[in-house]
Formats: sequence, C-alpha cells, structure tokens
Amino acid sequence: MTNEQYTPAQRFQLAAERMEMERKKLRGMSATMRIRGESAEAIMKEVMELVCKSYSVTEEQVKGTSRVKSISHARHAFCYLCVKLDPMITLKQVGNLLGRDHSTVINSIKKCDDLRLTDYYFAAAFNLCLEGIAESNSKYMQSLVQKKLDEDAKNIGDNEIRKSVHSLQLVHDFMLAMTAYDLRKQDGDFSTGELIKALEKITSKAMKQGF
Repeated sequence: MTNEQYTPAQRFQLAAERMEMERKKLRGMSATMRIRGESAEAIMKEVMELVCKSYSVTEEQVKGTSRVKSISHARHAFCYLCVKLDPMITLKQVGNLLGRDHSTVINSIKKCDDLRLTDYYFAAAFNLCLEGIAESNSKYMQSLVQKKLDEDAKNIGDNEIRKSVHSLQLVHDFMLAMTAYDLRKQDGDFSTGELIKALEKITSKAMKQGF
C-alpha cells in the first residue's frame, strides 16, 4: 500500500498500535529490573546513560535549563522511562534528580507520549533507548566492557581515538535516520525525502571529518 492510500486516521492508528507494543515491552522490562534487584537510583542512572547516548546529549544538559529541542526531548524520554520502568520510583525522585517539581515530570511524560506519535526522530531515539534497556545486563558486565574499552584506548593514539569516536557518531546518526524511516513506513508514510536529507547530512559530516 502506498503512502497516498493511508488516511491520516489510519496512520494515527498504526502509530498508536506501535506505542501499545512498546508499552507491553516496557512492562516486561520493568519486571526484569525488579528481578535484577536494581535500586531506584541505579535504574535512573542507567536510564540517564541510555537517554544521553540515544539523543546525543550529556547528563549535564538533561539536568540543565536549556530548552533546545534535542535536550528537552531527552528530558521527556528520561522522565517517561524512569516512571514506567519502576513503579517504586516517585515523580518527586525524578524531579529532584532534574531539579524540577513533580508537575514538570508529569508534563514531560505526557509530551513523551505525544512525541512518540508525531515525531519520528524522537520515536527512533526512544526506540534505541528501549533496545538498550532490553539488552542491559548486570553492572558487573558493564564494568567489564568499560574496562576493555579503556585498555584498548591506551594502545592507540589520540588521532585514532578521535576517528573511532567520530565513526561511532556517524553510525549512530545513520541508525537514527534509518529507524525514523522504518517507523514512518510502519505508520503508512513511504516518502523518502527526510531520509535522503538525513543521509546527505551524514555524508557531508563524514567528509568534513576526513572519512
């Protein structure tokens, strides 16, 4: 079925069905988190790391006052995931971590739901967060991975480190663009204009970085 054959109502319904599947995944992830015995603080820390990675922002930016789109989007995702992953985490706890009150957290949760329906890049980054949580394991395994990365970094020069970092960012940008395109297709939008623009931007970025 082509893009023209889907009505706005049908596309909205497809997006709503996708969100319902995500909610079911989150319920399963929440149960796993409790089995792992993670504390509220540990869960919020893990969510913060995943959100920062998926939305390409820093923890300081999420906790700050900036209203830049990418940062506020990460903030909304963080609030939503913390509350949904652990029923024991209170709105006040999330708000305290961000330096905000509980009403702001409630508003962020609502905005997250709205953006997942209407903003494909937000939905793509949110999907990366879900994938990260699904694949998450114990802190011990994470520390082993980090230790290995630190050891590898010592064996290569600064230039190679920069190239590695740039390569990872380009891969992240490509995955985000493709995921956003896949989500649009799932919701009945088969246009490729946004994908082409994103790929052109990634190509230009790669050339500037010497690839």
